Amino acid sequence: MASEITVGEPALPAKARFCVKCKKYIPINYFTTNNETVSESVCNRHELEKTLDTNGLRYCQTCDDFISLDLFPRTGRPVYICKKHIYARHVVRKKVETEESHPHRKRRLWQWKMCWADSKKFRQRSMGMSQSEIDIEIAKIDDKGSRNHAVMPIDTGKPITCENCVVVTLGKRKMLMKLVIKEDLEAYAQMIKE
Repeated sequence: MASEITVGEPALPAKARFCVKCKKYIPINYFTTNNETVSESVCNRHELEKTLDTNGLRYCQTCDDFISLDLFPRTGRPVYICKKHIYARHVVRKKVETEESHPHRKRRLWQWKMCWADSKKFRQRSMGMSQSEIDIEIAKIDDKGSRNHAVMPIDTGKPITCENCVVVTLGKRKMLMKLVIKEDLEAYAQMIKE
């Protein structure tokens, strides 16, 4: 009984290690330094950060280059995105928040996204209508601006344009998209003509 030997699988070397500063797992080769010593908890990217800060340079992730420390925001912890790109992100976020907070713009964006998604289901490479053109076509039927109508193509082989579109209710759109998924384009054409 004592002579029984159990053979398990050999332990594989670790491929990654947790860095306490990055707060994520990083490949094991990032934990060796220039003098071939191995750190257990901090990767070598933080040593690079200290040497570059003393030289007046820091790496910007968005620029993908080392730039002057003056171009980074002054915060308690090091930030790896320069002021220019932080401002650009802030402007984009504000623009999206503004468009979504305005009901008319939000409705136009919703209609365009729905039309764009439909064009992809019809295997069309491009959209032939802008947000304002879609809004004008829907306003001809629905002048109150409710979200009860959508634009669908008359001929599924051609891109959705002002000449190749029809305004339908959302319920009818749902039935039409079921026909498209079943690839029954003849029934689709019949229903569009009605």
